[in-house]
Amino acid sequence: MPTAPRRFQSRPPAPRIDARPPSNIRGYGHQHALWSERVRDRDCHLCQDCKAEGRLLPGTIADHIVPRHIRPDLAYTDSNGRTLCARHHSLKTASDTKRYGSASATVLTLSQQQARREAQR
Repeated sequence: MPTAPRRFQSRPPAPRIDARPPSNIRGYGHQHALWSERVRDRDCHLCQDCKAEGRLLPGTIADHIVPRHIRPDLAYTDSNGRTLCARHHSLKTASDTKRYGSASATVLTLSQQQARREAQR
């Protein structure tokens, strides 16, 4: 004799706990969206690092060449932006964090302090 399928009680979704504040609080509002679109349009929505390696892959992220927390005055300057794919953006972010320290770092190495001073000139 076939048995009826088991019925599971649905649980309410777990409350979402974000470690980061919303993007508009972090400074990615309307002005950033306009800057990002200009940079991606200029680069034909192609990852510039992939292009330099001889591959044409789509880029979805407008990246700041000099991080915003190092040079806030260049945050929306088109020449301080380039389009990257997610892979190259992750590599660049890791490289920037190693070089400059993170935006929220309270303790920096001597080389990070020196790199920040040089970039701010």
